[in-house]
Amino acid sequence: MSVMERAMSRWRPRPPRRFGLALAGGGVIGGMYEVGAIAALEERLDGAGRGFDLYVGCSAGSVVACLLAAGIRATDIYRILDEDLPDPLNFRRNAVFASDAFRGAAARFGKLVWAFGKNAMSAFRMSIPDMLARAERDLPSGFFNLAALERFIREGFAARGLTNRFSALPRRLLIPAVDLDRAERVVFGRNGLGEVPISHAVAASSAIPGFFEPYAIDGRDYVDGGVGFTGHADLAADEGAEVVLVVNPLVP
Repeated sequence: MSVMERAMSRWRPRPPRRFGLALAGGGVIGGMYEVGAIAALEERLDGAGRGFDLYVGCSAGSVVACLLAAGIRATDIYRILDEDLPDPLNFRRNAVFASDAFRGAAARFGKLVWAFGKNAMSAFRMSIPDMLARAERDLPSGFFNLAALERFIREGFAARGLTNRFSALPRRLLIPAVDLDRAERVVFGRNGLGEVPISHAVAASSAIPGFFEPYAIDGRDYVDGGVGFTGHADLAADEGAEVVLVVNPLVP
């Protein structure tokens, strides 16, 4: 056997690399930035945006990531938004700020004014710890709720025939949030949180503290996955991704 034949007999094809995409938060504008960035990548590299094996989406990035993981091209999302097409996944302001959310915000603002007035009148009769305890009790936890966003994802997926289940997606999807009571990161889409509907996970990961109320799932309160973390690229690495592309609108 020649040297070449011996070398070829020992050669084993290398398993294909796993590629991950991590999308950070950044609000509505940040989500648009991410759609544009991935759409440009798809156009430049002939559909490369669909070549990721794993998607990680935090806050606004979770909205974009769940669409990509469901098999929708970023170029298609971009076109829907840019041309304002009549599509169930055309993200408009009322997808988050529905009329019921505004009514709730007005009520919470009234509660905020009342709480400040009440505490101001008793400020000279209370100790600072007592004042802080009362403020914590009286002040609203957020001005808006995320029921409209959850409904937008759930109904938009259903209208397009897409699944709202992590386990049924064609690509792996992870959505981080923060458990408010435990002050620790949790990851929807794996372990015991794999059965939570995608729409609820997106809402939980998007609950910006002070702006949105914490999002409750099965009796636990969750807030924005960007609290204390940003890109969450480590989640993709933990899942075996060898190459991870991070798109972070906050630090482009």
